[in-house]
Amino acid sequence: RKTALLSILPHPIVGEMKMQGLIRSLLGPFCLVCSIRVAHAVLRGVAPDDQAAYSSTTSFKCKDGIGNIPAQAINDDFCDCTDGSDEPGTGACAGHDHTLFHCANEGATPKLIYASRVDDGVCDCCDGTDEAGLSARRRKASCPNSCVEEGEQEAETREAALWLHREGLAKKAELVASIAKDQTRWNEELKALLAELPGLQAAAATAKAAEANNGTCDDVRAEVATLNATVAGLRDEVHRLRARLATLEGKPSDMQGADGAAGKDSVVSEYAKWMDGADSTLGKTEAKSGHSSAVVEDPSEDEEGSSDHLEEDDEDEDPGPIRDVSSMSSRAGSSLAATKAKNGQSSAVLEAEKKVRDNKDATKKLQKRLNHLEDEQHLSFASLYGKCISKVDVEYTYKLCFFTEAKQDHVLLGRWKDWTGPKEALFTDGQACYSGPDRSLRVIFECGTEAEVLDIGEPSRCSYEAHVKHPGACTEEDIALLERPPVKHPKDEL
Repeated sequence: RKTALLSILPHPIVGEMKMQGLIRSLLGPFCLVCSIRVAHAVLRGVAPDDQAAYSSTTSFKCKDGIGNIPAQAINDDFCDCTDGSDEPGTGACAGHDHTLFHCANEGATPKLIYASRVDDGVCDCCDGTDEAGLSARRRKASCPNSCVEEGEQEAETREAALWLHREGLAKKAELVASIAKDQTRWNEELKALLAELPGLQAAAATAKAAEANNGTCDDVRAEVATLNATVAGLRDEVHRLRARLATLEGKPSDMQGADGAAGKDSVVSEYAKWMDGADSTLGKTEAKSGHSSAVVEDPSEDEEGSSDHLEEDDEDEDPGPIRDVSSMSSRAGSSLAATKAKNGQSSAVLEAEKKVRDNKDATKKLQKRLNHLEDEQHLSFASLYGKCISKVDVEYTYKLCFFTEAKQDHVLLGRWKDWTGPKEALFTDGQACYSGPDRSLRVIFECGTEAEVLDIGEPSRCSYEAHVKHPGACTEEDIALLERPPVKHPKDEL
């Protein structure tokens, strides 16, 4: 009788605890044995660690603490508890986030699914247990057990992920060690800059004081150098004019009469007078400067050589227009005045002040770098400082410059805000959208051996999200989860 009865019993997943009363009434003396068998049966949809909560043969206390129900009411396809805990193996309490169906998935990774997916005609568990109730009613609706194949694929995926995480973790250790050395070096450089600053400031003050006491010294030197250059230009002009004069004196002309000859003599006489005046002016200028012997050579030393050179020139060659020699000195003087007005300070003062500015700029940059190293949780991400990584998609080129700004082509997506989690960062205050909010960018880091932008999207208007690989996102905890994967949760798929 027992064997015959058990052969006609419904599938054990349909109201296991509810069948105890029927079994007792039919089997009589075998009731105790059958009660033990049913009490220790694995309840459909319940995780192994939670089976004890359903072991009572008389009553069940709802997990939210509100109400007790008979044990026979468990998995009876009717939602008795407000939290749905009495229906872990059916879809009667669909909509409750706390009551989930457990897929054992032997050979693969265990999985939790929402109650709404139980007996809905779709195979969500690789072992098919989520559709066992439907297949009991419809034989053709059964789900094959594919856990072995799925387990093999998961094992391959985990092995690849484990290799990536281990390599990334090793790279992370290298980055941390390198950053620690940089931190030590930067601290020493910062101390040196801070120690150097008072001396530079004192030197700048001394240069300013010296300029105040003897402010014309550098100006006189600059003026002497400018006048020397002017003298050299005048000397070249004198040589050119003498050459033209010699050409005019030696060139025959049948067309010229007595008046023409007289006119030529008059012109030559004027040039000669002007030449004598130029030479005397040069002499006075050199004597006044007191430095002419070291800078300017005497033009008379080259007169003979110049004559020889003039004889080789083509008589028909046009010597060119006569330049306004007198304007050269005035232009030199105005240029010097403009330079003085523009600078307003001597070169010594400018150089001293530049050293002070350079010191302060270098100090500011070092302090900014060292500030990013104070966050030990994100220490390995400090390797991104001063670097930009790009991603080119079909329409745009994205450029992420960490700790500064992020752009989509020329559109500002945001400026660096702060870290928002162990592996998340935020750029805010980007360019405003048309009739919308300011753009922002959320960055989610994933484990990788190198810094790389995987993808960038716009989940909501003007709010962008980027997934970036970096060794800093690799952790020992992730490796432990890969070695012993936890039960999959429905929200893991989101």
